[in-house]
Amino acid sequence: MKLIFSIALTAAVITSIVATASAAQPSSQVLSSNEIAAKAAVTPPFSEERNAAVGFVATQNFYIGRMALTCKPLLGQPDSFPSDMVAKWRTANGQYVRAMTVYLSDLVKSIPDPTGAKDFVNYINNTVQRNGQGAVNDAIKGTDEERKTACMQFVINFADGRLNITEKSPFFATLQNLASEYGR
Repeated sequence: MKLIFSIALTAAVITSIVATASAAQPSSQVLSSNEIAAKAAVTPPFSEERNAAVGFVATQNFYIGRMALTCKPLLGQPDSFPSDMVAKWRTANGQYVRAMTVYLSDLVKSIPDPTGAKDFVNYINNTVQRNGQGAVNDAIKGTDEERKTACMQFVINFADGRLNITEKSPFFATLQNLASEYGR
């Protein structure tokens, strides 16, 4: 449940730059790089809902990798464990990962100011990493035995597909639409 909250928080934070910078500006004012990026992020076909949905996918992807990296020594897994887990998750959720990648690429390309585009990418990356790491920290804490148990539960949940995107996932309808549109 904390992971879902953290992922939803990630999505909310990603779109907060949009809300802040897209406040009505008199047309005579010159927009900053961040304001130009924020405006592009809510200009169709982009939207706060879509931004939140791809934020969810990005955070879930980060979470899988960071959990696997954190659990690797606790479970005595090989060095390839994190990359193998991410690759398997990306394969199982390929249509959503592709949609996220193409959508974000198109969004960044739509930002006419190179500095704003770079700042926007950095903001998204930092937010996803911060919230993904927070979810990992919430999941893996306590004694070594409790941490190892949490890692074993992660592996079980992963193997059972509980970490995949399904109709029960946040933003599922939006992700389905994005996959139809961008999952090329």
